[in-house]
Amino acid sequence: MAFIASMTFILNFFKEVFRKGIFPGVQKLESSISQAPKTAISQGQMLFGGITSATIAAMARSVVCIDRSRCFNPIFLGKDWTIWQGPPDGDGMVGQEDQDSRSLAITQLDLSKIVLETTLQDNELSIDGEKKLMRLKAVGHIIRLDAGILMALLQNREAVPASWAKSVHGKTSNIFFDGTVLRSPEGFRCTLCLCCQSSQWVFVCNRQAAQWFGNDYSAVLHCPKGKLVTGSFPF
Repeated sequence: MAFIASMTFILNFFKEVFRKGIFPGVQKLESSISQAPKTAISQGQMLFGGITSATIAAMARSVVCIDRSRCFNPIFLGKDWTIWQGPPDGDGMVGQEDQDSRSLAITQLDLSKIVLETTLQDNELSIDGEKKLMRLKAVGHIIRLDAGILMALLQNREAVPASWAKSVHGKTSNIFFDGTVLRSPEGFRCTLCLCCQSSQWVFVCNRQAAQWFGNDYSAVLHCPKGKLVTGSFPF
């Protein structure tokens, strides 16, 4: 079902592109996709204008569906794990959840649009996690991806961009999803990340108070100013 939804997203994307006049022939594309035999599609048959079904399938694999029917619950980490509530200097138990509401509105995401940010400035080798989060929040057009998107990637590990597994100065890259800040049973602020260990994508939980280095990235989206995030990204 996720693959079908992804293909629908890709087709709708092409529809919009053709509608705006960038390429002609959206009707031809729809007809080709609906009429092409499955065996031909599996062999990468040319659909139109140099685009093959294999290319479209590759694009579909970069689109992940996020199930928003249930709210993210960190109970899998253990007893008494919750989403942080209120200000960073509070007890994390009262107030608004520390999540990026714009990320929570995303139900389909083109992974090729994700940008990896360190927020490190000139001559900085590391940064305190809370300071990094403040820098991200200060930039209005940056959407911090949430833990629900991380869970969707764990369920679709084959879709995780291979470039995320690169090493930085011999250290494995850590891809953090700062759009959800967690509260540990001890009252620490924490964030989940993806990292590649023994060729497998796994999640790790890191304390915000720790120092973050050049291999510690935040997965974000750059949202055009004035755009309301609803459903699919990009728009």
